[in-house]
Amino acid sequence: MPKLTNFNLKIKQEMKQVVYRLFGNRYIARARIFRLRHTKILTILNLHRVCDFDCSAYPPLSIDLFRLLLVFLKEFYTIISFADLIACQDQNIEKPFLILSFDDGYYDFYENACPILAEHAVKVNQNIVPWCVDNQRPPLNVALQDFIGKNKDYPKNLTIPGFIFCGNPQVDSLSLSKFIKNRPISEQFAIRKDIQSQGIDLMPFETKMMGINQIKEISSIHEIGSHSFFHSNMSYESDNFFKEDLLRCNNWFLSNLGCLPDIFAFPNSDYTSKQLEILREYGFDHILLVDDDFSRSSEHVHKRFGIDFTNKYSMRFQVTGKFAR
Repeated sequence: MPKLTNFNLKIKQEMKQVVYRLFGNRYIARARIFRLRHTKILTILNLHRVCDFDCSAYPPLSIDLFRLLLVFLKEFYTIISFADLIACQDQNIEKPFLILSFDDGYYDFYENACPILAEHAVKVNQNIVPWCVDNQRPPLNVALQDFIGKNKDYPKNLTIPGFIFCGNPQVDSLSLSKFIKNRPISEQFAIRKDIQSQGIDLMPFETKMMGINQIKEISSIHEIGSHSFFHSNMSYESDNFFKEDLLRCNNWFLSNLGCLPDIFAFPNSDYTSKQLEILREYGFDHILLVDDDFSRSSEHVHKRFGIDFTNKYSMRFQVTGKFAR
C-alpha cells in the first residue's frame, strides 16, 4: 500500500469533494432514501465527537453540523434505538429506520450532543470504554492525534519505536493512528510507557472523556453499549483475551450501572468470526461493526456508516449510504 504523502492526501481530498458535490445533492439523496421505504433495511450512523474545532489532528464534528444532521435525519428518517428494533420490524413505516451510534464516550457528547438530542427528542446509542472512563484518558491513538495537532514541535519531542514522522500533522496523525491501532493492547501499553519515559505527558493535550457520573446520567436516556474494556483491536488478540475482556466489561457494567450490556461495538471494526460466536454465547443481542454498509432490522450483527462530513453535500452522501448498494 503506498505511503500517505502531502500530495496524494491533497488529491484524495479534492476528489472526495467532487464526489460529494455529484452524489450529495438533495435530489439524489431524496431518491436514495425513497428506495429504502417499506423495506427492512436499517441505516446506522457511527459518530464520535461533537465539538467545535479544538486543534486536535482528530477533528470533531462541529456543533452546527451536528444540528444540521439532526434536522435532515428527522425530516427523512424514523430515528429509533436498538431496543426498538423488534417492535419496529412488523411496522409499515413511511420513513426508513435509522440509528445514531456513538463510540468511545467523549465528554463533548455529554456537554454538546446531549442537549441538542434532548431538543429533538432523539435517543442514541453510546458505546463506552470502561478503562477510558476509569482513567479519564482517551484511547492511545486518539491521545497521540491530540498531541500532534496541539504541539507543533511534536516531531522533535516525540519518538515512537518503529514509526517515522514526515512532519505534516495531518499525514502523521492518520499514519500514526493506524500504526497504533494495528497492535495488541499489550504493545499499546508498552508504547504509552515508552512515551512517559521520554518525559512526555500527553494528558494536558488529550480529549476529555466522560466520567462515571456522566455515564450514569445519560444511561437513563440513551443506550449504553460496550466498546471493549481497553479499546483493543480484537483481530490482534486471542479468543481467551476476548472472553476475559467481555467478563471485565460485564463486571464493570454490573458494578457501576447495575445491568449487563447487550450491545458490543468492535473497536476499529476489527474482529474474527469466532469472536462473533462468543458474543452471542455471552448474550449480546447487537454486535456493531463499521464496514460502511447498510444493515437489516432483523439481524444481530450490524454494519454502520462512519460519519465524518464537513458540509451539507458530504453529509447527504454519507448519510444515504455512500457507495453501498
